[in-house]
Amino acid sequence: MLFQPALHYYSCYQASRMSFAALFQDLAKYHKDPEMRWRECVRVKRGIADTGTSQGMYKDQIYLRGAVKILRYRKLLNFTDFHCGKMTVKDCLRLSEKKLIVYDKIKKPYFLNSID
Repeated sequence: MLFQPALHYYSCYQASRMSFAALFQDLAKYHKDPEMRWRECVRVKRGIADTGTSQGMYKDQIYLRGAVKILRYRKLLNFTDFHCGKMTVKDCLRLSEKKLIVYDKIKKPYFLNSID
């Protein structure tokens, strides 16, 4: 399930070292479909005036880092608490421990009803 975020992460890193054309060729080992490779290259090279340079848009890397962190702490996290607001994993653990999370007017996502 993390293939796509991992590919975005890899593409961001490679964009910092490669041109658009070189990145397109490099991604062939992960995507045989040229249309998918094209979209991935456009995604990481968006907003760059000269796509031949070694630079890109790197914000996709943070999503994989966040997913890995959640997986690392999945056995400690109370996912209902985690969905009570925008907070980091660290903050959720700290606030849950101190019983400081307020549940007033919280609408729980349907998938938390069968979390087990």
